[in-house]
Amino acid sequence: MRRLIKAGIAAAVGAAVAIGTASAAQVDYFMTTYANKAGVVTSGAHSLWLPFLKNTGGGQEYSFDPPGIFSLDTSTGDASLTGRAASRNMSFNGGFDVDLDLQLGSVHPMKGPKLELPKKDYVDRGGPIDPSTWSFFDLDSGMLTGFGEFAGLNFDVEFHKYPLQLGKGASGKNLDDGLAVWITVTTKADCTNSLCSQFNNPNKVLKGDINVDITPVPVPAAALLFGTALAGFAGLRRQRKAAA
Repeated sequence: MRRLIKAGIAAAVGAAVAIGTASAAQVDYFMTTYANKAGVVTSGAHSLWLPFLKNTGGGQEYSFDPPGIFSLDTSTGDASLTGRAASRNMSFNGGFDVDLDLQLGSVHPMKGPKLELPKKDYVDRGGPIDPSTWSFFDLDSGMLTGFGEFAGLNFDVEFHKYPLQLGKGASGKNLDDGLAVWITVTTKADCTNSLCSQFNNPNKVLKGDINVDITPVPVPAAALLFGTALAGFAGLRRQRKAAA
């Protein structure tokens, strides 16, 4: 088992180096709303998609603003995905702080990777995208914490059917470096927003997804990031864990 874990970490490090910059034990990526194959972020694009919120003021499409951060500890396989996803409805002030704790895993043994690009884009059909080079991550814990007009609308997160996948073409939206995962959410016990009662139904599955383009965080920018934005997320996570 340890050999398999070490092999998986080595593969993830290799993929990270292929994408961009890797330090001795830390690889960080900016996460941004995906562009289409022409390099354009269209009106229907998103970082976080929550279709069950379609009829609320926030709508169903949310974008990391500023860019979110995917961080991988290459020595342990621990990873995190954090960021503030604001509604793409410019007249709405609100969205969700996304906080996922992850662990390097493997492709689904039965389903394989989640393939959403046209078949011609994959290497077995002569295309440039090779899913065997992707890295896969399992979820340890995850939450969406509402802010602004969604303050108090808080959800626990689970992965749906597939692990998170990262690599070239992995977003399923274009041929660039990206990541993607399908999710389901349930309202947390501390959900206090007036919308909570609409979604507190154990018989209703609330689905969504995360699809983003990723780019390596340059080392100077990474240092600045850890001194500012990530410090805020780290403090928030410590408070939550202390409260738990």
